Amino acid sequence: MSTPRRNLKSRQVLERILVSNDEDDNSSSPSSSIINSTPSSTPSPPVANVDQEQQRERDDGEVDMISESDPSSLSPIDGIGHLDSSSEDDVAESIDTGEADSGLTTPQKDDIIEKLILELRRARQHNNRLEKLYLNTDQHGKNSKKTERTLSVPIECATAVHSCYNKLAENEEFQGFDTSDGSSKNSNQNRDLQKQLLFEVRAQNGKNKWPKAVIEKACLRYFKSKRDDDTRRRKGKLESHRRRTKRRARMERKRWRRSAALEKCPWTPRTKDKVKQVINKIEFHSSEESADENGETRRYRRKLQWERTQLRKYKKELDDKYKQMCSVNSRRQLITIFNSTFTSDRSPPQESPKWAVKSTYM
Repeated sequence: MSTPRRNLKSRQVLERILVSNDEDDNSSSPSSSIINSTPSSTPSPPVANVDQEQQRERDDGEVDMISESDPSSLSPIDGIGHLDSSSEDDVAESIDTGEADSGLTTPQKDDIIEKLILELRRARQHNNRLEKLYLNTDQHGKNSKKTERTLSVPIECATAVHSCYNKLAENEEFQGFDTSDGSSKNSNQNRDLQKQLLFEVRAQNGKNKWPKAVIEKACLRYFKSKRDDDTRRRKGKLESHRRRTKRRARMERKRWRRSAALEKCPWTPRTKDKVKQVINKIEFHSSEESADENGETRRYRRKLQWERTQLRKYKKELDDKYKQMCSVNSRRQLITIFNSTFTSDRSPPQESPKWAVKSTYM
């Protein structure tokens, strides 16, 4: 990346000012020359005072805040905002006509030179910082790996991406994501579709509801999920994967309901702490499976064969407490769970408390 011509022109203007000052003062004053000064016992004037240093720190902080919020909006040429071309042309013209020397003493000229050098130095540092940021960003306009790991996608945003994708799929000419073997997120077809989804999501939900990087990450997740589904479908593993995913989701909802009911139970703090250590682990909750009987779908619970009676009693009390906490409408939506004739073949978690697991399985 080449240095902007604006910096070079500013440097030439400053050198012309310095040469003009040297000729007028015949090098009699040690402070008249800043760049090509000889060693002297008189200390050179400071480059910037305290107020200028504080202002530079504030400007640096603003640049960092801008770069963290939206790196794609910055480019190296944006760093040259302090010295515009019109002001440089005016200074150069005033030097040619001799207007720069009229009515100005040597200290005043030195002060002007110091300020110009300070502005040029700040502009160069600003531009170098933006150049590094620009080179460390990918083509999507976001910090590639670090930012991608820290971003979180709201459920509402992911749902909006799915809805827009399904709406686009209603068109007969819609091709969708390329999920064939060896397909990449950076292929032309997938990149174009991600841009189209970004436009549709912002058009329906507003431009400022979610940042651009969040929507792009939601699109990337949806692409990966469809690619993984197609891969499992070709290998004949899609249905088994979906069953495992549903079973895991049901166990997670059961864990959440019992944890919420635990806070409302009239138990002693010691009992709550003891049960909480077990309830918060998903491995201590039984799995559920669906089955069709006479045209009706029922859900069956597989008992844990290593579970002690005391743990089973605690979980039943928590389930009853959660039903009392629900409203009438929510209570009607709860599905009745039947006990299965089969038991779970899962082993007890490691380092389980003795009161929760039978001694024969310890």
